[in-house]
Amino acid sequence: MFGNTLICDEEFTELNHVTKNISDYYFKSCTFSEMDFEGGDFGTLMIFCKLNACDLYWTIMASGLFVSTTFLGTAFRGLNFAGAKFIECTFVDCDFAKDNLGSDCDFADAKFVDCRFENTTGGPTINYVR
Repeated sequence: MFGNTLICDEEFTELNHVTKNISDYYFKSCTFSEMDFEGGDFGTLMIFCKLNACDLYWTIMASGLFVSTTFLGTAFRGLNFAGAKFIECTFVDCDFAKDNLGSDCDFADAKFVDCRFENTTGGPTINYVR
């Protein structure tokens, strides 16, 4: 389901072989700052990670597992979250927006368990568990 290579305690600020193929890896305590992800599969495992001022566009997060991960100032535009699970994650100053064709993010079968949303627009209104 997830990649077979663990990456720990890394900071990413630009696309490279890992971030272009993010679903081939899983991450613990990593930071992704000011990165643009367009298209592709973002369905990975992230534990204690942080996405800071990232822009995810037409990306598939389906079947991803995100635990105690923080999203700060992150834009989710037209993403497919189908089947993804977010456990004890924090979303601050984030925007779940339409893509350039006017389609909303797809939250079908996505789960948000004990997550916190602060100053965030367009977030999930279904499958939120507290």
